Amino acid sequence: AWGTQHEANSRMLVLTQLLPVLQRAVPALSGAQGVTVLQQGFLRLQSLPQELYAALQPHGAIAALPALGASPDDLLQLQMPGDTDPVYVALEYKTTFPFVPARPGKAGKETAAVQPTDGAYRYEGGKKSPAKLLPMHYAQMQLQMLTLQSMGRPVQWCVHLQYTVEKTEVRVVPFDME
Repeated sequence: AWGTQHEANSRMLVLTQLLPVLQRAVPALSGAQGVTVLQQGFLRLQSLPQELYAALQPHGAIAALPALGASPDDLLQLQMPGDTDPVYVALEYKTTFPFVPARPGKAGKETAAVQPTDGAYRYEGGKKSPAKLLPMHYAQMQLQMLTLQSMGRPVQWCVHLQYTVEKTEVRVVPFDME
């Protein structure tokens, strides 16, 4: 619920402030015009790239795969000068829940607990985002880009926005077939 409510804050940052940051991080996107943010639902993987299919097929792994797909939070569509086809960048928003379960401690002070006894939470200011991109988020973004590519949208980057009420960290993750 926390992440869903703050997804709109991340989207507003994208609309108002992300393009200059993205252009510094990915020089190939300098000069982009006609920026549009497209909302996405669940997208089903249409086909695997030939290299990946060839690597999995001899081991019988293709038949064992369930239906795969991904749901990027948004898709940034950029129009580059002189190009008729747009450039796409996947967007993934993550939010840090800044509260911890609380229970009464010694002398009436609150202490963190694994399970709150009464459903109470306390604000833990300064709760930091992970210093590095979590492996599960990296894998999620790679699958998002692969899925979008299988649908004819040549996505080469995914922007990971780690939103907190105090600041937002932006990481640009390139597509990696490996």
